[in-house]
Order: sequence, then C-alpha cells, then structure tokens
Amino acid sequence: MAISGFQMDGFQYYCIRVASIRDATVVYEVLMDNARWLASKGIKQWPVSWLEAIRPDIDEAISFGRFYIVEKLEQPVAVFELKTEPEAVWNYDEAHYVYIHKIAVMRRYAGLKIGASIIHSIQNMARRIGFLGVRLDCVEENRILRDYYKRLGFESMGTHKSSLIDLALYQLSFHSVQ
Repeated sequence: MAISGFQMDGFQYYCIRVASIRDATVVYEVLMDNARWLASKGIKQWPVSWLEAIRPDIDEAISFGRFYIVEKLEQPVAVFELKTEPEAVWNYDEAHYVYIHKIAVMRRYAGLKIGASIIHSIQNMARRIGFLGVRLDCVEENRILRDYYKRLGFESMGTHKSSLIDLALYQLSFHSVQ
C-alpha cells in the first residue's frame, strides 16, 4: 500500500516508505529501543523478551512488505506495520479494515506528534483506497495508550482476552468521521 508522507509545522517533510529486508536491523532497533523505554517506565506493552521471540515474525513481515519506515532527510524517525487480512483478535471479521501494529517513534522524536501524523496518513490512505476504517489494539492495562487512541478519535470495541495477555481493541470507522 502506498502511503504518502506528511508535513509538520509547514516545513518539515517526513517520507513514509515500505521497509525492505535491508532495513530489518533499523526496524528491529527502533522497536527494541521503544520496548526498553516502555519497560523503564513500567509500562506494559511490548516486553523485550516478547520482541526478541517474535524477531523472525518481524523479519517475515518486512519481507512481505508490511513494515514501513518514516524518514526525515533519509534518516529513520519511526516504524510501523500494516495488515489488511482479518485477524484472530477481531474474530477474523471479514470487514474491510486496515490494521495498524507496532507503531514506534524513535525516542529523540518523541513529543513531536509524529505518531498522530502517521495514524492520520494511514487513515487518509485507507479512506482513499476504500477501506471502512482503521483498527488497532494495545495491552488492556496500558491506560496512557488507550487514552491516546481515544483522543485520536478511535472508539473502544471491547477486549480480546487470551491466556497470554488481554488486548483493548480500537476502531475508527470512516462513516463516523467528520
């Protein structure tokens, strides 16, 4: 899926491109940096051991063209994964939604609203292509991230409970967006 970049503050342009297999180290480092930071703050979202365990899955997602890199002046700023296939946590709902996973902004760019700009860029792309909306999830007890998604206009769609972790589900449907 082609996603155009975005401009912030009227002058800083951020490019969004599909990550290639040669970007795997960068993608993983950005994710791990965020995982370590989350752990240092006591925020349960991406345990370092979990990310280490799913490294082969991350590499596979990159090889399938599902990971994206956000760059400023050809330097990495953030990464994220997009999926369009029905997912288990959504009971394999066949509705035509884009699923956002693993958005991670490099810590030196934190607080610049880059995450929100990425989500808005994904929404614009999904709307243009004809998707019904955008879905994402987070660890149920991560109140900070849940509140953030609500501020971005996402609606809580309940919880997916599993033996490993409980996930809060969020959806932004385009018919309900002004």
